Amino acid sequence: MSVSAVPLRGKLEEHSFSAVLRALLNERRDGCLTVARGAITRRLYLRGGMIIYGSSTERHDRLGEILIAQGKLSNADHKKYWEQSQLGNRQLGITLVVNSCITMSDLYQGVTAQVVTILDRLQKWRKGDYDFEEGREPAAGTVLLRIPLVLYLRMDSEKKPAAKKPAVKKPAARPGAKKKSAATAPPRDVPDPAEQPPRSSGGGDDEELEFEIHGETTGDEVVSAESAHETACIGEVSFLVQELRKRLGQGAFVLLGVPAEADHAAVQTAYHRIAKVLHPDRIPRGCAPDLAHEADEIYREVTAASQEAEEAFRQQAEAAVNTQESAARAAAPTGQRGRPDLSDDDLSRRFFGQGREWISKRNYWQAADALRQAVRLKPGEAIFRQYLGLVLMQTKRLQEAEEHLVEAVRLEPSNPAHLVNLGRAYRGGRLYKKAREAFERALRVDPRNEHARDELSDLPEERAPVRKAESGGILKKLFGKG
Repeated sequence: MSVSAVPLRGKLEEHSFSAVLRALLNERRDGCLTVARGAITRRLYLRGGMIIYGSSTERHDRLGEILIAQGKLSNADHKKYWEQSQLGNRQLGITLVVNSCITMSDLYQGVTAQVVTILDRLQKWRKGDYDFEEGREPAAGTVLLRIPLVLYLRMDSEKKPAAKKPAVKKPAARPGAKKKSAATAPPRDVPDPAEQPPRSSGGGDDEELEFEIHGETTGDEVVSAESAHETACIGEVSFLVQELRKRLGQGAFVLLGVPAEADHAAVQTAYHRIAKVLHPDRIPRGCAPDLAHEADEIYREVTAASQEAEEAFRQQAEAAVNTQESAARAAAPTGQRGRPDLSDDDLSRRFFGQGREWISKRNYWQAADALRQAVRLKPGEAIFRQYLGLVLMQTKRLQEAEEHLVEAVRLEPSNPAHLVNLGRAYRGGRLYKKAREAFERALRVDPRNEHARDELSDLPEERAPVRKAESGGILKKLFGKG
């Protein structure tokens, strides 16, 4: 049966759940798909070819139960905060996050696992009624997902049936052995499979089904771990975008999710927590284009908020310096000028020390921010630019790293360390010709530099581009003719 022949209302005995989803995706239907069997009703809300929400009357499909199964929530906390959410008319997930019982990332992954669990359990059903209601939306205030339906259908196609046990051959009868007649054989009470009622234990076959967003097992089938992880990441991006969109226009600190009195480290930690999800390099490939575009816009807003907070910290530092300078001048004798306790040089050295401390902790994002402040205060300090370039190489920002390392070489052309690091940056960007020139230049400055010599010996050759006229065909390869 073709996809277009699947009706919007019917029975799973006639049309499988996957076939219904493919038909809805093919026709780009927006609305609510309700599937019911006995006392269990599950709903999926679709919009623009994406799953935006899911709900179920089955206890095992609820967010709290899934968080418990994932080991992120205890039964006692579940009961406690469930009662709080009911009294405050607030969703359970938000209540758990507000009370620091789970992290926002736990919530994203839990809600995504909830929807995928509903999908996976519905795919198991062979009996039931389904009905699609055009245009129906989730309740107002519901935080929505944006999981592409095609991604789930791809996951469904990746599932592999479990290997069947090989049939055991019966041993051949011994010569001369008598066969037992039907009258003498012991009676066996083997019911007809056609007469067997469907297995049910309250939740039906769902009671024995387990789904883990970080695992791969769903009953007797196997789901790609990569697809499961990709779905969880898409859910995390979707939820974070919606959460941050609500904070737009309320100030930099509110957008970053930190109090107004937060210090520099808290602001940077909040920024990097968001960047781990919404940075363009972190967006999953299966993410819908509009969600990826919206995530990019939100990330730009967050970056601008981080820069605004950095400027506020800079102004506070300058204000403190001016205050100290004024107090020192006022206290100084006539004809003498007071000297501020914190000069640009002192502040830059302090930021440089913070950067090195973050490097020792392998926190390269915060190290880069501290070193940028040092470079801003003392742009002519080559060592600051060298360290910043090295940190940017660790965060894969090779173009920015190159800019600072080139400037470090210009400031101190006789320092071979700057040239070696510049060559390493070029090597990371596969610019092997430029890397070779930098290493050779370092050896001209210091012929005994072992780092430059080792890097040069391990450097691969950069392949020259193949011209069209030289590519030729089979005749040229065999006879040297075009």
